[in-house]
Amino acid sequence: MTTETAIQPVESISRTDALTTGDIYSDGAAFALAQRWAQAFSASKLVPEHLQGKAADCLVAFALARTMKLEPLTVLQNIHFVKGKPGWSAQFLIARANMSGKFVHGLRWRTEGKGADMSVTCYAYTTDGEMVDATASMAMAQAEGWTSNSKYKSMPEQMLRYRSATLLVSLYCPEVKFGIPTAEELEDMAAAAPPPQVSRIKDRVLSAARHQAPADVIDEPAVDSKAAARVKATDGLADGTMEPGEAVAYLVGAGFTEGEANRVVEAALKGDA
Repeated sequence: MTTETAIQPVESISRTDALTTGDIYSDGAAFALAQRWAQAFSASKLVPEHLQGKAADCLVAFALARTMKLEPLTVLQNIHFVKGKPGWSAQFLIARANMSGKFVHGLRWRTEGKGADMSVTCYAYTTDGEMVDATASMAMAQAEGWTSNSKYKSMPEQMLRYRSATLLVSLYCPEVKFGIPTAEELEDMAAAAPPPQVSRIKDRVLSAARHQAPADVIDEPAVDSKAAARVKATDGLADGTMEPGEAVAYLVGAGFTEGEANRVVEAALKGDA
């Protein structure tokens, strides 16, 4: 009686090993196999739209998943891009923190106040019994310019929950982030940053002031008083002689901070000035 034993091709074995243990940065076979996986992922409808057809991005996400010891699809579904920068979803980061083993019962939240006075504290108990917490408030959001992100108007408590959780994780469990911020953090930073045209106009205004003002007042160009500047900017927006970006740059040149200037312009456009 003859017994036949199926022999797996050596090439197949080496490719399987390359996928699970090979270093895709130094092992040619592992890199080639990872590229094939990336191509397959980029063609799948299960992958988020912003990664479909982008094999190179999928390859990087695949490499990140291997480093984090996660399923590639988990990483692909939870990494987002804001102005070209990658960020985790806050939900994913919270789940990672809850599964890290550092906290008992996971992250929890406590909300106080309403409206502009609202604050949300994320807290958790470590395995040695210490309570740790981090708080995010609407006052903080206003001061940092995050409220330019419309989600702070439509879902403020949820945004503060995400922000407080991100702060807590960054302080007490930073390794779960792998150095990557959350998409919500990136959105807030993008919202707080002045539009490119505003920065350019501001630079021109300050440059002109430096050339015209005496050397001893270079840092404080001669402009109207802040009260007069507010009136002039508001009137200019009303009669169309000033664009919003020009009004912001003018107010900054008059001594307003960028946050104050943005609020004056926003109020003027709403008719609240």
